[in-house]
Amino acid sequence: MKTEQHHDLASCASQAIRESLEVLSLSDAADGRVHHEAGRDIKLQADLLLSSELTERLTKATGIPCLSEEDAASHGMPSGNAATWIVDPLDGSMNFTRSLPLYCVSIALWGGGKPEIGIIHDIPRGVTMIGYDGVAKAEGTSMRVSRVQALDKAVLATGFPVLMDTSPENTGWFLDFADAFKKVRMLGSAALSMAWVAQGRLDVYFEKDIMIWDIAAGAALVRGAGGVCLMRLGSHPLSLDVLAANADLAEAARKRLEWE
Repeated sequence: MKTEQHHDLASCASQAIRESLEVLSLSDAADGRVHHEAGRDIKLQADLLLSSELTERLTKATGIPCLSEEDAASHGMPSGNAATWIVDPLDGSMNFTRSLPLYCVSIALWGGGKPEIGIIHDIPRGVTMIGYDGVAKAEGTSMRVSRVQALDKAVLATGFPVLMDTSPENTGWFLDFADAFKKVRMLGSAALSMAWVAQGRLDVYFEKDIMIWDIAAGAALVRGAGGVCLMRLGSHPLSLDVLAANADLAEAARKRLEWE
């Protein structure tokens, strides 16, 4: 796709987000009502409402099919060159239920095995971040990844996704990895974590077995902001191991993880 097409599609997605959030604000789902909860996973009525509103608007406006977190059971990892919208209607659902201001809408256009466009709307702050074609902006202001070059000076954003094995015998490697950093932050939103790596607020993002809709838009933002986003298939058909940072930190972190 050409840059003009990317711009138009990003604008379309941003409009869909604004309209869908207006619907949510007028709905009973805005109170954080729980639809389903099992183990560490939680689904809200707000998730379902936003998913329905976003996917309907995106498909109607663009003719491009959607893969949403809320209807993922019938989908596999996007493949080939055909474009697909990947939608996380409300990333940070638990934060939303507790009025913790760390949640967002995340939309990516995926094609050719990579994210072409990323749009993340930080709901509490009313900030929309968009990345495509080597550019990333927050409300029109350019974003750049940080210039920190050493892991022991860097802030790592990470988390424990639902699929990650967090038993004591399987977390030694993770603690060893995290110990290399100056500070570690767990925000409860992978999309915002990656967006803030793109903004240079955080230096490195890493999660294992994170679902594609959690990180697809963030990957486009990080790359657009001059960073690197490494991805490899996880244990689930729709999960990935993801590492994002500037080039120097990404290489140092990759070696620490012993990724080939």
